[in-house]
Amino acid sequence: MEAITGTRRSRGYHSLEIAGDAETKGGRKAWMRWAAPAACVLCVPLLLLLVGDHWRPSFDWFQGATHPKGSASVSSSVVGEAAKDKLLGGLLSAEFEECSCFSRYRSAVYRKASPHVPSPHLVERLRRYEALHRKCGPNTELYKKSVERLKSKQSMAAMECNYIVWIPHYGLGNRVVSLVSSFLYALLNDRVLLVHVPDELTDLFCEPFPGTSWVLPSDFPVHNFQNFDKDTPQSYGNMLRDKVISNDMRFSANATFPAYAYLHLPWYYNEWDKLFFCQDAQQMLRKFPWLLLKSDHYFVPSLFLVEEYDDELRRLFPERTTVFHHLVRYLLHPSNTVWGYVTRYYHAYLAKADKRVGIQIRNLKNEPVPFETLLGQIVNCSSKEGILPSVDLRHPARPAEDDAKVKAVFTTSLDSGYSDRIKNMYYEHATTTDEIVGVYQASHEVEQRTEQQKHNIKALSEITLLSFSDVLITTACSTFGYVAQGLGGLEPLILTKPWKSKLPCRWAKSPEPCFLIPPPLDVCRDHGGINKKMAKHVRHVYQPSREGYQKTEKQMHDMKALAEIFLLSWTDVLVTSAWSTFGYVAQGLGGLRPWILFKPENHTAPDPPCRRAVSIEPCFHAPPFYDCKAKAGADTGALVPYVRHCEDMSWGLKLVDQNEWILGGRVVQGREIELGARPSELDGGAV
Repeated sequence: MEAITGTRRSRGYHSLEIAGDAETKGGRKAWMRWAAPAACVLCVPLLLLLVGDHWRPSFDWFQGATHPKGSASVSSSVVGEAAKDKLLGGLLSAEFEECSCFSRYRSAVYRKASPHVPSPHLVERLRRYEALHRKCGPNTELYKKSVERLKSKQSMAAMECNYIVWIPHYGLGNRVVSLVSSFLYALLNDRVLLVHVPDELTDLFCEPFPGTSWVLPSDFPVHNFQNFDKDTPQSYGNMLRDKVISNDMRFSANATFPAYAYLHLPWYYNEWDKLFFCQDAQQMLRKFPWLLLKSDHYFVPSLFLVEEYDDELRRLFPERTTVFHHLVRYLLHPSNTVWGYVTRYYHAYLAKADKRVGIQIRNLKNEPVPFETLLGQIVNCSSKEGILPSVDLRHPARPAEDDAKVKAVFTTSLDSGYSDRIKNMYYEHATTTDEIVGVYQASHEVEQRTEQQKHNIKALSEITLLSFSDVLITTACSTFGYVAQGLGGLEPLILTKPWKSKLPCRWAKSPEPCFLIPPPLDVCRDHGGINKKMAKHVRHVYQPSREGYQKTEKQMHDMKALAEIFLLSWTDVLVTSAWSTFGYVAQGLGGLRPWILFKPENHTAPDPPCRRAVSIEPCFHAPPFYDCKAKAGADTGALVPYVRHCEDMSWGLKLVDQNEWILGGRVVQGREIELGARPSELDGGAV
């Protein structure tokens, strides 16, 4: 436990390739066993029995111990330290029983204290939301009244309680960043957020709101959420196109509306769907008591471009690059099952290291990078940025000293080959700095299986572990990485795509995720509400498991993933893959700016291989870019200083702090040298 309380704390897109949401029968059973036990009678600490293969540490050998016993194995000293700020500066409510969800109040002890303090207005607003959710949540009289209105198949106006129903889509990282985005939208519009839960998401997270549930009841009159897509007649875009509704109806007191509107916001949404981000659309949608939303992206940056949200967002987030960092830590807490995965693995392999490095690797099938190219990029990035030491090829047999510093490298990848090769390099050769480097990977899924609960548990575990890193390296365009960096408050080094950059990696400009697929044109000038003041802040901006491939549909896979996410979030340094939501969650949990691995160009390793993230925020992979008024192109990544294009996806958007953006590079003859570039290089384009 010394590594937790001692020296470590002394520092004062896979979305395009993942199978769709596979809903199974009984999908609305209590999600993740959210409901807290009526009473937590006793929490008994247990001694962890550390067994298994030392060289291939895996989540699998942890399966014998289940929650909450494994989670209760944190020592009293750790619990005491966590109690110092277990409410995260007021973000969390103190009304929960700790035993119902160990991670809620104990996660903070595994990460460095976040320098980002939530605003008093955000804290007050969250308490107001919790009261609203208790008033309007499932099984209340007001909820039943709203459901009866929904059954009538038409609506005249908003009601006392209005709702937004979140529909999961694609991989776990995509789901987390879209869920956080949906929650912010609910906050801005005084709506109650309810979540549709297929079986593969059970037992992943704890209930976030005291005294109520956010799980959509199984008797909800709208069904078959897996069939909601671009051709759904009730989608906002289709109803506009077919003239079922018009935005002028927002001025009418007597207009009749459909019972609900479906907001279709995945990466393949069309120009009609993108009108959602216009101010007149926001005003008209308030006429609907029920909104159903499906997205696989972090669309928060485009909410900052809606003028009417300006004042409220400024008060909620005076430090704009911490939106995801604050909200993901408030909203999503691993279940006791997942927390057991996380803490057992952490104490077995990572706790005693002097420094923890997280590396999140994602090789997309639609843009594959040769294995040797990506491996070389990871090693090159880690070495050039001083994250990992070089090896001494001249004296491979030089013995290690007893007092040598130890670095623990926690990797997440569907392919265990990367961690095996890096591990063998440090096993067979001494380092030039005399440091000892241990490399660990928790799961080896081989392919993504989002429809499997166990796959998702592993994914969430790994995102959490990544967020514990001191330094984070992520893969470009990875929502997995976005979640890790947001949880950890990390600005990662992003591994660039080799065919898009000569640099192997670049530092992210903020911990914010990137909006990877924004609307290609500024859609909103013809429909009002483009926020020019805010626009200048938006810019394009040991492996425990060996799953082989993603299996989000399997609970055990997801439990392992969540455990690995948390382990990553506890590292001192985090390296993530571009475009990865897995990495985003880890960096957000840990408050870490990760090192993001760039993707190779033309199958050539980029130089530098990675870059440090400027902020800990995830990337919104699919933001809008349509000019509604002029019906012409506009760069929504150049409208406000705190919304910029992402480091790992040039068309995406992420939140950055204006000072971080300015200090992140230096200006030469009016042009800025991007983070991670050599002084002789000028890169005036988007990242």
